[in-house]
Formats: sequence, C-alpha cells, structure tokens
Amino acid sequence: MLNNILTALLLVFVLASGCASSGNIPSTARSVKNANAAAMLRVQDAQELEKRGKFLDAGLAYAQLANRANAPEKQDLQFKATEVFLRGSYTQQADQTLADITVRDLNASYAERKQLLIAQAELARGKRERALSILDALMRSATLDATRSAVLNTKIQLHLQNNALVDAARERVALDPLLRDDDAARRSNQNLIYQNLLDAPESLLVRAKPATANAFGSWVELALIAKAAQRQPAEAARLMNDWKVRYPQHSGAQIMGDRFATRSADQVTTPQRLALLLPQQGNFAKAAEAVRDGFLAGYYAQPKDGFRPTVQIYDSGINANDITAAYERALRDGAQFVVGPLDKSAVNVLAQGNQLSVPTLALNYAERSEAVNNLFQFGLSPEDEAAQTAERAWLDGHGRAAALIAEGAFGERLLAAFRERWLQLGGELVETQIYAIKDNDISPPIKKLLDIDLSEQRRTALRTVLGYDIKFAPRRREDIDFVFVAAMPRHARMIRPQLNFHQANDLPVYSTSHVFSGFVNARADHDIDNVTFGDMPWVLPKARRSTALNATISQLWPQQVENYMRLYAFGIDAFNLIPSLNSLAAQHTLQHPGETGNLFMDDAQRIQRRLLWAEFKNGAPKLLE
Repeated sequence: MLNNILTALLLVFVLASGCASSGNIPSTARSVKNANAAAMLRVQDAQELEKRGKFLDAGLAYAQLANRANAPEKQDLQFKATEVFLRGSYTQQADQTLADITVRDLNASYAERKQLLIAQAELARGKRERALSILDALMRSATLDATRSAVLNTKIQLHLQNNALVDAARERVALDPLLRDDDAARRSNQNLIYQNLLDAPESLLVRAKPATANAFGSWVELALIAKAAQRQPAEAARLMNDWKVRYPQHSGAQIMGDRFATRSADQVTTPQRLALLLPQQGNFAKAAEAVRDGFLAGYYAQPKDGFRPTVQIYDSGINANDITAAYERALRDGAQFVVGPLDKSAVNVLAQGNQLSVPTLALNYAERSEAVNNLFQFGLSPEDEAAQTAERAWLDGHGRAAALIAEGAFGERLLAAFRERWLQLGGELVETQIYAIKDNDISPPIKKLLDIDLSEQRRTALRTVLGYDIKFAPRRREDIDFVFVAAMPRHARMIRPQLNFHQANDLPVYSTSHVFSGFVNARADHDIDNVTFGDMPWVLPKARRSTALNATISQLWPQQVENYMRLYAFGIDAFNLIPSLNSLAAQHTLQHPGETGNLFMDDAQRIQRRLLWAEFKNGAPKLLE
C-alpha cells in the first residue's frame, strides 16, 4: 500500500510539473523582448513602418526611441509618436504619450505643438466643438507661423472629413501666405485649393463666390471657368483671358494651364457618368444586390446639389475573365469612373494591367500589393479584422493567447492573420484548437484548449494507481491571458458559456465582427456577455453616422438586411468615397468617417479601415473607448 501511495505522489508531481511548464512564460519576458527590440531601433525603421500604414508599430517605435533620448529630441519623438497614434485612431496610446510630454523648460514652440496635439486628440474622440475651441485659442495666441499653419491644416482635415471641400479650400487660401518660405509646400497647397474647388458641386461654388473680389474669390472664379470649359470651351477661353487681366500675377493661371484642368493619371475628376460593375448571377449575386442597394441609397441620400452622377449598372459576369468585357462595354458607353468588381479574382484581372483607362474603385483587394495607375481598392477584409483584434488584445495588456477557431478555410484565414500580427507585436500563441461547425457540443476542444482534459487524465491515472476513486476538481491552465475566438453568433453563444463552465469565466475573449449578427438581440446574446469584438459604426447603435439611412434600408429590405446588413454599409461607403479619393490620396493622414469604419488610403491606393470596439453587456454591444 505504501509503495502505491509513493508511486501516486510521484505521478502527481510529474504530471503537475509537466502542466506548469507548458508554455508558462515569465511576466518579464515580453518587456525584455520589447526592450531588446527598442535597442536596435532606428528612426528610419519607425519612418518605414509609418509609410507602410503600420501606425501602431510606428507609434510604439517612436515612443521607444524617445525613452532613450534626451530633451528636446525626446519631446520631438514623443510628439511624432502621438501624431502617428492619432493617424491610426489609437487615441488611448496618443493620450498616454501626450500625458508624458514635459514642455516646461523648452521654448514656446513645444507648448504650442502640445496644444495642437491635444486638439487633434479631441477631434479623434469626436469632440469637435472642444477641439475647435482649442484651435481658435491657439490661432490667437500662437507666436509662430508654423503653429498657425498647423492649426489651419488641422481645420482643413476636419472639413475634408465632412466633404466640405469649399470650406477646406477657404482655409487653404488663408494658409497660402504662411508658406511663403517653402516654394514646394506652397505650390502643393495651391494645387489643392484648385483641386478642392474643382471637385465641389458648381452650385456650391456659385453660392460661395464673394460679392467683393478677394483671394478666395479669385480661386472660386478659376474653378467656375474650368467647369464652364467642359460645356463651352470658347466662352471659357474668353472668361479666362478676362480673369488673367484682373489677376495678372495669380499662380492659378499656371496650374490651370492652356487645357484648363490638367491632372495626373490617378487624380479623379468629378465624374458625370459612372459605371457600377457587379455580378447579377452566381454565388455573389445576393451579396452584390445588397452592395448595389447600399450604393444607390448613398446616392439618393445626397443633397440635390451634391454629387449626383448618372449611374449605369453592368453585369460583371460569373468568371473572372468576364470582367474585361464588362469593363470595356462600360467605357464604350462613356463611363468616366468605374466601381467594381466585387469578386477578388476579377479584381486580380484588372490589377494585371499597368494602367486602367479611367479611375476605378474595386470592391475587393487584389493579390498584387503594389499600386496600379487609376486603380483604388476597398473591401471588407476578415483577415484585417483578425489582425486588428490582435492589436486590441495587445494594447489591453495581454501577452499570451490561445485561439479557438472554426474548422475550414474561413477559420484558418482568420487564425493565420491573427497569428501573424500577434507574433509581430511580440505576443505568444500558447495553444490553438479547432471545433467542428456541425457539432452542438464544443466542450472537447475547449477542454483541450484549457488543459482540462490533462487534468482529467491525471485523475484517471491516480484512480488506476490507487485502486479507488478520489475527490477531484479539474483545474484549467494558468498560462494564457485571453482567448481569440473565430466564430459566428450560433457558436459564440455556445463557446462563452462552455468557457465559464470550465472555470475560465475570468478569461477575456476577443473576436471579430462575425460574432455579432448586426442586430441587438439581448435574449440570445446574453450568453456572449464580456466578449470584446471590433465592428463597423453601421451596426453599433450609438456609433451610427446615418441613423435615418440605416432605418430606411431596414424598412425597404427587411428580409435581405438580416443576412447582408454590413454589405449595405459597404455600398454606401463605396459611393461616398468617390469625391474624397483625391484628398485621401494626397494626404495619407486624412481619415474619412465611413459607415464601415474610419477609412484612410495607404501608399498602394488601398482603402484601409479602423474598426470601433465593443463588448457585450446584458446581451447588447456596448461601445468601448
């Protein structure tokens, strides 16, 4: 009997030791790893990350460089980190960095720059009036032209976010004399004055033209002449000669040139005729209907004097090669701008050429990563959502992850994107388990995920050695900080209760938008309380930007909207992005507040989305900071 007891105790020790060492990482490992990485960082590395649109990584890199620097270089790097965090909508990290910046013993420019960033942080949080109050006060008190220029640039971005192109141009005119010592910046600003006004509806320009000639009025007149040139070239030439007599030294004459509106290949003239290329049959037909209806809903929601081109819809076909014929047919019919296709393989076909005939906004992302002339790309990428989920968990202070994913290609795609981003950030992926989507019992993979099955095996081993049953309380592993779950609502409602049952009720769970149906259903979703997920403003009641339009679509298509809610928002954004493409391409710092998220353009002319974050409370999503 004594030998049996000694054997049992030895077995308990061996099994327990094996479990404790499985993936158990010292709490300091992450900070040491990051410290080592920081030691090797250069400013060029941070700049390269910023250029690639990796704003979280770039901001962290600048912040780490600041930790090694002395004043005033330290403050310069902290300012840069804050700016980059704000570009990526990482407001919490921006606030933390701002709070650490000390400007007391430095010159006035540092205090002014900090006030400017405080205003920009308020804008990022949606506190528009508070931000404008800070900006106006700073404009009055500023001692430096650089500060005044920065204030005006911030106001310009605010106007552009609201598609207020005339107001943006007016601020640019005020900015112009402040750029007198930088010829390149001044030329760029003057080009943007002209471009903003040229992109605005003619009716708004007529109303904005001041009664008495001034600097802003001269630019408005020039834009009106350019628009008239499309209808009456001879009359426009006469008006242009008269304009040159009244403004003989005006830089706009050179910008406009003899051809009235010279633009580069990727500059988008406001189209009068627009083609929408979507599949009308096959696997994507139903989804395409929702995108189409959302696109047209965005069209009809425009004010009468807003962006209202003629829209013609074409069938993009079933096969990828069908897109070429559809695209050429749209061009023969006079399309000046193309939206579509929706299928990734069809976008790949368009991206194979080096240049498209007219500006095109594809509704998916090509596999080719470099920019293609006249091709802009916009999509709802599940992989991007998974990567942002990794960022959110890391920013919340977690370092060790476990993943529970659905079987099949979809789950594998989400896991691959999550894993890649998580490891880039320095996190550890301790365990991964797959569940079968046809099973109603998900407890076996959850037990494996939490090592409950190993605990049960230890009990069985002890019972075999001792020859009798013992009191047993299974314990889950303690070496994970959170679980990444790739699941649709039906499975998510099973997973969270199973985690709770297996003593993991205190373990945070993060997921993508797929965990939420898009409609508040407190009774059904009560089981996924405390799950954090990223989603678009369109489906989060307190974040919607077009509440009336959301309600209208739900009334018009009550059956379809249940399955394709987010695709309606996608269609709306596809339409609303068109007038903003020039601004987004010219200023990668600019964000467009869309229904699918905060949108910005990277160097490859791809529209990227920043999600909002919510957590289920009492069966309903609650917005997080």
